[in-house]
Amino acid sequence: MNTFNLKYLKEQDQDDWVDLIDENIRHKPPSKWSQEEKVFYPIMCWHSYMSAGFCEYYGFCGGVDSMNEIEESLKTIGADEYLKVIQQANSINKKNQDIIIDMPEEDCENDKLIEELTEPYYDKLRNLDNKFYELQEQIPLKDILLKYVKKNIEKFV
Repeated sequence: MNTFNLKYLKEQDQDDWVDLIDENIRHKPPSKWSQEEKVFYPIMCWHSYMSAGFCEYYGFCGGVDSMNEIEESLKTIGADEYLKVIQQANSINKKNQDIIIDMPEEDCENDKLIEELTEPYYDKLRNLDNKFYELQEQIPLKDILLKYVKKNIEKFV
């Protein structure tokens, strides 16, 4: 029997709703997620990595599809400032990827060369990390998610 329902959620402090919903989603198979949960999940994954200090997360753990999911999800919930950060990261990653893809095969195994070519892009990503943390101070992403959850609460229980 699932004890996670609307009655249970309403008994909890609203400041805890985002974390409770995140935990509940992680225990369900993705095939059982509502469309709203599919929007919520990639944002929380990104938020968790960034909040834990996994700098330069943009695209390296989840790849392009993951970043596109986060971008679409941020659009859906109206997190426009965070969306700008992700869009900039996607652009940086694309340029960085193009450099490596266009390299002659013999250079692809030269780790030092790859590091020299990609370091400016990592610097740009670190700058975006700082923007993320500044935004967290001004408009916490969890607050934006909470508004989305409240608007669609029935879809999360």
